[in-house]
Amino acid sequence: EPGTLVRRALEFITGQNISQLPVIAEGDCVGHVTEATLMARVVENPGVLDHSVQELMDPPLPVIGAQAPLEAITRLLTRQNPAVLVRRDGELAGIVTRFDVLRYLTEGRS
Repeated sequence: EPGTLVRRALEFITGQNISQLPVIAEGDCVGHVTEATLMARVVENPGVLDHSVQELMDPPLPVIGAQAPLEAITRLLTRQNPAVLVRRDGELAGIVTRFDVLRYLTEGRS
């Protein structure tokens, strides 16, 4: 959520061994944060740990339908969009990252 402290977001990111998190408010993505950005900002100013992620978040991640083809997903994965959110039956139901696509392409098709 937008009011989550940077400290808590970083704890979750490192604890789950993930690199980014969507910021969700009222069922919609309102932004996202990445481990690299948060860590860089904390190194610059440790006081940022007690700020909300809303103050540091990047724009929202794109959202696709659950039946979207792989080609549509890969077009949305860019330097600015490290992940794509999946909406099923009107609700956010998952996330697809660049790593997921690479793993699928290298392992799933062999």
